[in-house]
Amino acid sequence: MWNQLPAHGDAEHLLETAVHNYFTYRANLNRLEFRHLLKQGCTSLIIGLAFLAACTLTSQLLRRQAGTLPIVLREGLIIAGWVAMWRPMEIFLYEWWPLLRTGQLYEKLSRMRVEVEKRIDSDNAMAVGLTNAEARKRLAELGENRIGSQRRAGAFTFFIAQFKSPIILILIGAAVVSLFLQDRTDAALILAMWRKQ
Repeated sequence: MWNQLPAHGDAEHLLETAVHNYFTYRANLNRLEFRHLLKQGCTSLIIGLAFLAACTLTSQLLRRQAGTLPIVLREGLIIAGWVAMWRPMEIFLYEWWPLLRTGQLYEKLSRMRVEVEKRIDSDNAMAVGLTNAEARKRLAELGENRIGSQRRAGAFTFFIAQFKSPIILILIGAAVVSLFLQDRTDAALILAMWRKQ
């Protein structure tokens, strides 16, 4: 990284202090975000468990009713109760560790050693910029400074991307277990819930 620094011997100390302060600030922000995520996870877990308990209790009360509609309602309530557990599972299984890893990186960067070295360029580009000839030469060698266009994802890629969500995997697993237990009604309802996600 090149920067115009004051021409005195304290430049390295100033830059090192600035870099350390910045990454310390980012580490503190990350720590707050991590605590907020865990608090949100605990709140989501309490809400999810309460909703799951209410759905399970209501489903048990509907067991006394005969007919297709009570069966559909009963199974739908069980599925809805487990779907409500998606957010706490996502937080406690997947979302906390990338934040923790980023925080550890910021902590390391806040303690790293910073050195300032003077760059000497043969064409003095840092002081006066590139000449027209040098700019044309670099343009011919390296090409234009543009971000390449992104290819659109195909239907297969879009289909595979659905399986990155933990709730989709849970629903598919529940459907497979239902089919294994020869309960086609449950499997159909679960797969219908998957298509709505």
